[in-house]
Amino acid sequence: MKYSSIYTKMRFGIALLLILVFVLASLGCYTVLQFRSVVHEVTWRTKVFPIAAGLSGSVSEMRVIVGEFRGIRRTRSRFPTIEKNDYGLHRQFQMKLDVFKSGYASYETELQKRGKTDGRYEEEWKSLNTIKLNLAPIELLVNDTYEWGNNDDSLNQMNGYLTQLAPLVDKLPNYLNVNMVAYTDTIRRYSIWLNVILITSIGLSALLLTLFLFLLYCWIFRPLRQLIDGSRLVAAGTFQYRITLTSNDEIAELAGAMNNMTERFEKIRDDLDRQVQVRTQEVVRKEQLASVGFLAAGVAHEINNPLASIAMAAESLRQRLITDGEHGQTEVKIEDAKLVERLLRMIEDEAFRCKGITEKLLNLARVGNKRREKCDIVIIVDDLIEMLRQHGTYKEKKLSVEKPMLLYVDINAQEIKQVLLNLMVNSLDFIPPDGEVRVVVKQVEDQAVVDVIDNGIGMSADVLRNVFEPFFTSRPQGGGTGLGLSISHRIITDHGGKLEAFSEGQSKGSTFRMTLPMN
Repeated sequence: MKYSSIYTKMRFGIALLLILVFVLASLGCYTVLQFRSVVHEVTWRTKVFPIAAGLSGSVSEMRVIVGEFRGIRRTRSRFPTIEKNDYGLHRQFQMKLDVFKSGYASYETELQKRGKTDGRYEEEWKSLNTIKLNLAPIELLVNDTYEWGNNDDSLNQMNGYLTQLAPLVDKLPNYLNVNMVAYTDTIRRYSIWLNVILITSIGLSALLLTLFLFLLYCWIFRPLRQLIDGSRLVAAGTFQYRITLTSNDEIAELAGAMNNMTERFEKIRDDLDRQVQVRTQEVVRKEQLASVGFLAAGVAHEINNPLASIAMAAESLRQRLITDGEHGQTEVKIEDAKLVERLLRMIEDEAFRCKGITEKLLNLARVGNKRREKCDIVIIVDDLIEMLRQHGTYKEKKLSVEKPMLLYVDINAQEIKQVLLNLMVNSLDFIPPDGEVRVVVKQVEDQAVVDVIDNGIGMSADVLRNVFEPFFTSRPQGGGTGLGLSISHRIITDHGGKLEAFSEGQSKGSTFRMTLPMN
């Protein structure tokens, strides 16, 4: 399978982004340049239009002055005696001519800024050159100030020059209008193309962006999400789950490594569970035998009492029996009949008492199978309390029970007996001679709860934190192995329940709570 690294995919994604940025930047730059060109053109047109209008006005005013000169000439021919000074008109004409030349120079300067090689202004340059050629004879004629205004020929020449100049000057605003219309058409075409390019660029950019996001999701985010979800499932204990990725990159390689690690861990866990179960069974058996041995001494001492009663009753009965050696018959005194009956009943009761004690001891020592079945936990608690009450060590200590009539739970009876015996013995060992241990059996919703409560020495916070740790014990040296509560905790956990310890502090008693699911 071909391997494709994340770096290659990232380079491809970055290339897509660069193309997208380049397209958008190019479009933006082109739009800015076109807008800048429009602004410059409009600015230049608005600047030269008043100049062209001024040139046309100057020509009109000069023609008016020439008309005034003609009127003066006609007046003089009719009335020779009337004298008029023409100096003022000559001066006005000169001023208008200077204004015209100044406007012409400004227009030429502005046109030069647009460039002589630009074909859009070729006609305007031709008109300017023609205006310049027509302006030269006007300037020569004006220099002879009195000559051109004092005879009809010069006035006719001046009027002819101005008549030729007028249409040339009037064309300049028309050039502006024509060029503006042409430029408007160009801008309209540019606008259409610009809109097409803009829409195309936006569509292309959206397509590239969508492609980039899709590839980013398929190549990066989705594999990472699958990897994270798979990791959480494995962390939650679903060790049979395997992460499947088809991205063929480093993430897929990481997923494969994690699958291998999970598989190895699952094998190690299964092996450890098997070993722990074997070792737990061995330790439970040893602890059970140790508990039985611990009880055996007290039970043996307790059995001595009924055995002594049996021996005493048997001896008394033997003395009461009279044997007739001659006839081989046994006679009993009539007055002792009731006593004999009472002694025989005591022998029977004490014998059955010994039998009951030994049966309970054997039941506790017997290792049951691992099958769980419905058992009345109240009966188990009663049997253990009765057995502990017969133990000589705890005879002076108060052991009470609060219980319902019955409470059935799916359990392994022998294991739960082991746990309850351990909890009761611990509580009895850590209370004073006049102390009390209360066993409370109750049902809370769908759970069976057994509380073993004592008013003994209690537990500190440090002891509470470690009370279920293996080999942890607060008994004096040699007083315990520290495995009883740890094994009990494991047994209850295997039953799907909880074993908890509570204490408000030293000298304030302790409570051990065993919680088991009803089903």
